Amino acid sequence: MKKIILSACFVSAITFPAFAGTNDFTNGGFENGTLSGWTLNSGVWNSSGAETLNNSYQGDSAVITDASAKDANTNGNLFEVLQGSNSLRLNNAANGYHFSRLTQTVTDYTGADLYFGFAAVLENPANPHTEAQTPKFDFTLMNVTTGETLYRVQFDSRNASSQGITWNAGKTTSNGPSTWMYSNWNVVHVDTSKLTGNTLGLIVTAYDCGLGGHGGYAYVDSFQPTAPTPNEGVIVNNIDAINLTQVPEPSSFVLAGLGIASLALLRRNSGRK
Repeated sequence: MKKIILSACFVSAITFPAFAGTNDFTNGGFENGTLSGWTLNSGVWNSSGAETLNNSYQGDSAVITDASAKDANTNGNLFEVLQGSNSLRLNNAANGYHFSRLTQTVTDYTGADLYFGFAAVLENPANPHTEAQTPKFDFTLMNVTTGETLYRVQFDSRNASSQGITWNAGKTTSNGPSTWMYSNWNVVHVDTSKLTGNTLGLIVTAYDCGLGGHGGYAYVDSFQPTAPTPNEGVIVNNIDAINLTQVPEPSSFVLAGLGIASLALLRRNSGRK
């Protein structure tokens, strides 16, 4: 079982949507076919890492409703659904500087555990790209009450294995040529037994290439207080985020110049509800 560090803090200006008002993540398996309880944002970014949130690319993401579907860019090796019948595809295979971001908060979380699953599919350009130009994926679980990052994994199409992710070569394209890289489904377990009553926030982002020429997307599923039961044939990499044995290197694509002021504001706003 892989084990990854819980970061000490996470600096970001990403703001969460209005609190869900429940003590569990809403629609964790997307089984009702909608994004009820979630906020989906989209926009464009460039090779310097600057983001413009314009919500022009909401159609890049979609709820997957076929548990038997396999992703073509992984040579049919990756099931698009982890558990049950549905999952969410965040962003899509098309290029064009796009990113898609999924967020949700829960107040007064009472579960002793939290599980969630993700699988990333990112195009790896054949021509050298800087880290800030390469398709990438970022998954962060925050304790909004304290401002701490409980779990974070971030990687681009070249370096997922450096953070304990099983990384595989998929379909080769004529674009360069380039190779689609993908992870197996990763099921992360976070011990939340000491966080009773806290507000938790989730941020998941998938990015195309910052130069506009290559795509990147991810599948997410099963945000729940009990361990998911993967569908038959689904390959799972279990990540236990309790024992800290691996420290991921800081990444240059962390949003620069943004502080924890938004988190402080968020906590103040939550106190007014």
